[in-house]
Amino acid sequence: MLEGFLDKVHQDLETDYVTVKIDIQNMRNGKEVTSRIRTMTDGGIPWMVILKANGDELITSDGPMGNIGYPFQPVEIEHFLSMLKATSKRMTAEQMAAIGEALNENARRIQEKQKQRQRKSEPANE
Repeated sequence: MLEGFLDKVHQDLETDYVTVKIDIQNMRNGKEVTSRIRTMTDGGIPWMVILKANGDELITSDGPMGNIGYPFQPVEIEHFLSMLKATSKRMTAEQMAAIGEALNENARRIQEKQKQRQRKSEPANE
């Protein structure tokens, strides 16, 4: 889900960022690379970090309530956008708004799918 979203907004993100996916399950040395930049071992995946060019951490997806994972709750979207606002240098307000709208649109789709699954699992009234 996160990978698809990043692909969708790649053009806006590349204004300031180089995105790199590290798959800890399928990449050789993925766990070792991740352990160098992520000190906490809990919190789930996906997990994101924005680094300086020299590799120093600027900000992570660890928000006030823990790792936001793929951001689709309002507080998670807010934290993801705050990560960008705190670190972007050239991204425009329009690009930031487009990313926020893409997250909100995906959130609406996810929530609708969850509602549909819930309705299917509810017993029929007799």
